[in-house]
Amino acid sequence: MLGEAGEGCLFEHSCNPNVQMHIVLQAAHQPPCNGATQVSPDTWVGEWRALRTVHAGETLCGSYLEDEILRRTRRERRET
Repeated sequence: MLGEAGEGCLFEHSCNPNVQMHIVLQAAHQPPCNGATQVSPDTWVGEWRALRTVHAGETLCGSYLEDEILRRTRRERRET
């Protein structure tokens, strides 16, 4: 995952994540604000949101699996 200006940010994977990516802006529908740079209309902007309380020092864990897959049991996920 890349942050601003190509800076890397790292989240560990978990099937029980404590953060999740949410798309908050599609450039085609919103003008730039707060000094933001104009971006291509096919660009989207997302933010990571906590799914539960995350304590200081706790590792941030997201999932690369879709929500539908995460709702399956471990056994069901491994069989697909």
